[in-house]
Amino acid sequence: MKERLISFSSEMVRAILDGRKTQTRRIIQPQPKVVHGSHSDGSITTERIFRSGDQRIHCPYGKQGDRLWVKETWRAYERKDGLDVIQYRAGGRFQPIENNENAANLWLSARGCHGDEWRSSRFMPRWASRINLEITDIRVQRVQEISEEDAIAEGIEIVRGPILRPGEAFSVLWDSINEKKGYGWGMNPYVWVIEFKRVI
Repeated sequence: MKERLISFSSEMVRAILDGRKTQTRRIIQPQPKVVHGSHSDGSITTERIFRSGDQRIHCPYGKQGDRLWVKETWRAYERKDGLDVIQYRAGGRFQPIENNENAANLWLSARGCHGDEWRSSRFMPRWASRINLEITDIRVQRVQEISEEDAIAEGIEIVRGPILRPGEAFSVLWDSINEKKGYGWGMNPYVWVIEFKRVI
């Protein structure tokens, strides 16, 4: 079992904490022209030929059974009572920076982060992460192949009334994140579909 990092927006972190989000779709880079086959380890065979002789592209997030630690928007600061804490933007929850065997590293890292400014998930160190996920399945599909059920598993909330269906709402969310990167919904890129469960 290996451990890797993965970033989520505050909205998606809330969905994970609420138990509404159990899937994420991530762009396969570089994009294959054709996927010739998918394998049980989550890898795919494409038209690309690798000098090593490996004809497969492996998911950079791992395989079934591997773990992901979540990076999210956060800040570290000293409260008025003198307690140093980490606060998470999703939900506003905070937790003390506790002394343990890595105390020196914790304090050195946290002291450089003090202040009221929220910090990007990119800068979250492993020790500050509060969410761990276990990969339960990985597969490949075109993003437009998402089902209504899978859109809900992506954390899309069901809203009553003449509002977007979950799949339509997911396409809007997808474009808000990926269109500027050149992987908009209309391009229908290949994606890794990563299913997970939260590990306490």
